[in-house]
Amino acid sequence: MRVRTNPLDDAGIYEPDIRAAFELCRVLHAAYGGTSYFAAQLLPRAKRCHVDSLYAFALFATRSADNPVAAWSLRDRVCAELDAGTPSDPITRALDHTMRVWGIPVEHVDTFFRSLLMDMTVEGYTTFEELREYVWCSAVLGLQMVPLLEPLSDDAPERVATLAEAFQLTNVVRDLADDLRRGRLYLPSADLAHFGVTRAELEAGVMTPEFQELIKFEIGRVRALYRFAEDGIEAVTPSSRPCLRTAAAWYCSVLDEIEAADYRVLDPRVAARLSRRTMPVASAGSEPFGLRRKAGDPLPGLLVELSA
Repeated sequence: MRVRTNPLDDAGIYEPDIRAAFELCRVLHAAYGGTSYFAAQLLPRAKRCHVDSLYAFALFATRSADNPVAAWSLRDRVCAELDAGTPSDPITRALDHTMRVWGIPVEHVDTFFRSLLMDMTVEGYTTFEELREYVWCSAVLGLQMVPLLEPLSDDAPERVATLAEAFQLTNVVRDLADDLRRGRLYLPSADLAHFGVTRAELEAGVMTPEFQELIKFEIGRVRALYRFAEDGIEAVTPSSRPCLRTAAAWYCSVLDEIEAADYRVLDPRVAARLSRRTMPVASAGSEPFGLRRKAGDPLPGLLVELSA
């Protein structure tokens, strides 16, 4: 009879403090990760704890730094500790271990904090290129994942990162109504002007034929990114492909559902149905590459303690 070992044993993690840190990351990922946690279970057991640490840190940073001063202070502390190899809290300790094992540069962490600052200080974007700059920063988790996925070609990192970017842009379309309630509009204002749609109409929930054409156009852009990223799935080691295929299929099905609803993402019934849509795993909370904190979303007490 085969005895199942702890995945941390498979990863060669035996030191008690580090094991406890990774177990904390696993608990947070399972509780808040949704699609990300489910997809990670399709990776080899030795890699799953490292995905847990990447996600848990993104959650920790997003939920702990709720203003620009706090975000930059946390960024300075974390980046200095990672450079020195002296992490002061369990989540950063697990992240430090993962980054050293897989050769993930500290610059990726700095990039993620840039996205947090943009989310706090920028209420809208003029062009799609400006939006992509924000999305690229906030989807850096996908770039951090590249070494774990073991790319087989030179262009695999760009394609995997583009897949993460497509995930984030899918969230932008899906969460349009929720973001408007928070005073944010991620759709480029140049696109609104091109289709004759105003922000006032969006905030009032007005869905004209022009609005539907706008959403159709944005989905077309996202699907183009998925098509570019698709080759990246085949450009990683075979054991990593089910994870990427599953996440990509789930996010593409979100776009399918929006199209089936005639692009009426401002309709409260459609928005509610999309927001409740989860992978078949017992979890709740944020999306894997869209960790923006929402109004009324509880901040886990543990994260408050760690950020103090």
